[in-house]
Amino acid sequence: AASVQDLFAAAVAQFGRVDLLFNNAGMSNPPGPFEAWTSAQWQGVVDVNLTGMFLCIQQAFRSMKAHSPRGGRIINNGSISASQLDEQSAVDRSLSSGPAPAAT
Repeated sequence: AASVQDLFAAAVAQFGRVDLLFNNAGMSNPPGPFEAWTSAQWQGVVDVNLTGMFLCIQQAFRSMKAHSPRGGRIINNGSISASQLDEQSAVDRSLSSGPAPAAT
């Protein structure tokens, strides 16, 4: 959380404001059966794909609300796996990318 706050503070210091956030970070676990994943592996995916998105949206919103004129754009890009799961898709990407459209 602190690194995201620092990132947005640096952006505002350099550019004066934040007008756009494009959330595109994502990761998945190594290939293999998902029933073999550890909870730590799953948590790593959730931390990047969900918590990271949330923290960036939160900081962007704070920044966009604080500057004048108020406003900006937030775009949350999720994996196509969220809507097109097949045996080649990663279950972790599918489950953790689904909320991206709803958060926008």
